[in-house]
Amino acid sequence: MQIGWIGLGNMGSVMAARVLDAGHDLTVYNRNREKATALAERGARPAETPDGAARNAEILVTMLADDTALADVLERGGALGALPPGAVHVSMSTISHELAQRLTSSHAERGVALVGAPVFGRPDAAAAGKLFILAAGEATALERCQPLFELLSQKVLPLGTAPAAAHLCKVLGNFMLISSVELLAEALNVAHKTELAPEALLSALTSSVFSAPFYANYGKLMLAQRFDGPPGFALPLAKKDLSLALSAARQNGAALPVAETVRAKVQQLIADGGSDLDLTAIGRYTPRG
Repeated sequence: MQIGWIGLGNMGSVMAARVLDAGHDLTVYNRNREKATALAERGARPAETPDGAARNAEILVTMLADDTALADVLERGGALGALPPGAVHVSMSTISHELAQRLTSSHAERGVALVGAPVFGRPDAAAAGKLFILAAGEATALERCQPLFELLSQKVLPLGTAPAAAHLCKVLGNFMLISSVELLAEALNVAHKTELAPEALLSALTSSVFSAPFYANYGKLMLAQRFDGPPGFALPLAKKDLSLALSAARQNGAALPVAETVRAKVQQLIADGGSDLDLTAIGRYTPRG
């Protein structure tokens, strides 16, 4: 399969590597050329421009940081215009509901199928092909993407025919994830200040009513109180995703008061010099004096 790939950040680079290792014909573009070079040394073709990655692609995958980056490569970078009629654009970035709706129209006008396919999972899950993919789009386009999804995920979660639905689901899911990290951080912080050992609290919670692996994994990271490693989910991205959730809620007459509170905390952490920290820095605490 001829696949174009735009976006080789922490997630995109390991996902694209899996596609390449599976034997697909892969053309890659990244604004930082070094990351494209690393894949080129393994057999990918580096493109000089976004439209170069899209030209002749049966499927174009975008995995970019935000709305601005995606709109830039599709429009100013010419990727959408370069896609041949009948191609499929798989949008795996976390983007706004509003942009996803706009892209649905612009793709239809060009005869290009749009599939919304953002993912849940950190880079280690991406490297192992264990992501969860939220997939929405026309049935025939989704069927064409299935071999790609099988390479990258442990499960594909269908969300209907509207690509924007998948992107909205991702934004709301990230709102819940980030807010859950804050709730766990607050509980652990209380334990740190009492006779209840934080390790015992986490074990009790994750062995009973909060048995999801998410709580155990994030809880262990917060117990370690080490936030200076490479971020799997950097605080600026958390801020962006909370803002996207709040924007979608406002546009549709709903409210997310918890998101407002957690975003304020994330903003403060970033203002205090935490722009390179992982989301788990929400769980930083001050030991008892």
